[in-house]
Amino acid sequence: MASQAVLQNVDILSEIFEVLRCQWRGGRNALASCARCCRTWHEPAIDVLWRSVDRTESWLESLLPVQRTGQGAYLYAKLIRRLSCDDKIHPTITIYLIHLSSGEALFPSLRALSFTISDQSPHGTAPYMFISPALRELSLSHEHGSFRSGSLKEKRESLYRADSTFLPFLDALSVAQKGDGGLEVLRLLIDLNLALSCIGKFHHLRDLSLRTGNSFQFLSQLQYLKNLQSLTLNVGKELGLEEDVEEVAIPSLRALRLLGELSPSCATQILRLIVVPQLHSLCITSLGTVADCRACWVQVTSRFHHLRELMYEAWFTDLIDGSVLDLAPFFHSLPKMEHLNSLNFELRPEDENELAHSLTDDDCEAMASAFPNLRTLAITIWDEAHPSPTFRSLVAFARGFSTLEHLAIPIDASNLPPISEIPVLSHPLETLWFRSVKIVESAPRAAYLLKRLFPALKEFGNDFQTNPSSIEASWNLLDECLKEFENMQGLEQVRRDLAPGASARGSPSETISQ
Repeated sequence: MASQAVLQNVDILSEIFEVLRCQWRGGRNALASCARCCRTWHEPAIDVLWRSVDRTESWLESLLPVQRTGQGAYLYAKLIRRLSCDDKIHPTITIYLIHLSSGEALFPSLRALSFTISDQSPHGTAPYMFISPALRELSLSHEHGSFRSGSLKEKRESLYRADSTFLPFLDALSVAQKGDGGLEVLRLLIDLNLALSCIGKFHHLRDLSLRTGNSFQFLSQLQYLKNLQSLTLNVGKELGLEEDVEEVAIPSLRALRLLGELSPSCATQILRLIVVPQLHSLCITSLGTVADCRACWVQVTSRFHHLRELMYEAWFTDLIDGSVLDLAPFFHSLPKMEHLNSLNFELRPEDENELAHSLTDDDCEAMASAFPNLRTLAITIWDEAHPSPTFRSLVAFARGFSTLEHLAIPIDASNLPPISEIPVLSHPLETLWFRSVKIVESAPRAAYLLKRLFPALKEFGNDFQTNPSSIEASWNLLDECLKEFENMQGLEQVRRDLAPGASARGSPSETISQ
């Protein structure tokens, strides 16, 4: 029978049991019942059941050195594919389970492991029992709240303890994985130093995330990762410039993220040390002076001409209340980046003080000339001062970015231009978010001007969070007017489609232009 064949298919059963686990309060009990139902259902039900266990100490700590219980756990361990746990597991449990495995991998099917360490752990051991040739994804992280806490002495002790714990563990894992396959994703979200010397042994890595605040010396290991496509470096502000670090070429790298309390000077040095001929995605978060952040921005835009995605976030440390930030040097004299599809540009003072900026229409026009093929553009300037770009910038974007689909920008709609200055364009922009602290001069008129520029506009909003109610109300009214225009155009199009000779009629956008 067809129904019997379906209920014997392992893949279909796994999907059914996964839905059962996620959507029903008693899902785990039901899975246990299904596992006892018949031989066909046993393994797929047990597989889903054990993958649903988020943390292992609840069942590992309950295991006593009883042969039947331990052997049962060992049989289940063979089926587990994903697991999260911490270092609070008692060492005797680890030793006992490894003894049951008789030298074989205790978790032979394990493909993804997330392991959390804690400074307060009474045991502090590496997850040796989870070493498996099948492991493809490994994440080592610090317990929330304990990372980078305490005095400098405590941090050094924590770093030494982490290095002494995970250096031999990573060595053992690399030995166990020698062969055709190996670890593809490695996230070391803890402060390490010596242990980073092992990362070059994982030749199959495609995605690597490191946290370091001590040295650039680990960069030399990256040359051995011939398949590396994504690299994330979370850097502490203690990391200083070094003179004896050589360049390293990573031809396969496509995405690079530099995060943390990274100074612009260090970011610039890292960009110079890593030779990447075809980088497609770059994300930088830096903390420093305006001049240093600007120099880093110039380095990025002048060097990486093949970028498709760029996110640049700068926190300024040398601004005080009332400082005027001239943004013209950031945007003028930009080289043309024809491959860039997405740009997210964010500037803010370190202490969130009031900052007077001077983002102008000229700056926006310079961007429109430099990035002609953008699909997504988001500009965030964290302040409530003015001037801000006007509808003139929207016209520049509509003419310069012919493929733009999503736009988020500070805008001043308090003094709208004459209708004659806004051209009628068939631009494909669908999403528009304004960041403004000024009341809209005329919501119906502003909506009409937007529809002249962007007839395909579907989603609109003002996402500045500190607006007074009067300003928020004016932008909400503009949103309502845009929806009314859309409804009117839809009704007009229906009327035209039903009229004789409809194929010869113009489009709604042509009607507005008339």
